[in-house]
Amino acid sequence: MDAFTGLHIAYRADREEILKGQPGRIDKRTEKLKAWLAVSSEFVTTTVLLVGLVCGEELKWTLDHFGRITRRVGIELTGGNLEAFNDSARELAATWSSITLLIRRELGVDEASVLIQSGKN
Repeated sequence: MDAFTGLHIAYRADREEILKGQPGRIDKRTEKLKAWLAVSSEFVTTTVLLVGLVCGEELKWTLDHFGRITRRVGIELTGGNLEAFNDSARELAATWSSITLLIRRELGVDEASVLIQSGKN
């Protein structure tokens, strides 16, 4: 998530220059783009694959959906849509919340806390 946020911040920092037709800090944006591409690729090829092996389908598909959103936003950002991150913020937050809930379900965290609170541990 840090690489994705870094990409957004790099484009946001150069927003005014880009809107004026100036290049801004291309080297910084390129650096953040490379970092994001590496993390994004690893997320899709490793994380989603491993989760699919050990967790339920719903979590795997939700992680895959999150990966598609971040890829789309990254492509839109680098293509010139400086509002791509903001335009997708609600969808990103909702998907991230779903991922958190699904991970808690997979780990049995919520069930464990209910048992502890009820004294049935």
